[in-house]
Amino acid sequence: MARRRLLLPLTVAALVVGASLLPETGTPTAGGVPTDLLFHAAGGVLLVLAGAWALRRTDGRALLALVTGAALLGGTVELAQGVVPGRHPSLLDFLADALGAVVGALVARYLTVASRGP
Repeated sequence: MARRRLLLPLTVAALVVGASLLPETGTPTAGGVPTDLLFHAAGGVLLVLAGAWALRRTDGRALLALVTGAALLGGTVELAQGVVPGRHPSLLDFLADALGAVVGALVARYLTVASRGP
């Protein structure tokens, strides 16, 4: 794999980690759902899509590895939030990370199948 392709998933991971470890300033909602949950899920989606793009693979094994990696990153970030002022680890945030990663894998697989045509 070309090293340059790794820049996108590494950049996405750095942005997800950086944004997750900033001190919290409040939790606005969107349609009754806390926006931080939406951001966690979006981070999971983007991590898996960026990883699938970098690997140029959307088979089950690759997507399972990407989902697992995104969920592990989300769990690690949640634990690290315990030492950030105004932040706290949240199981709900972790579940949003993992669900977002699964959605990202489904989207990557769909885009692959759809691009092949009938």
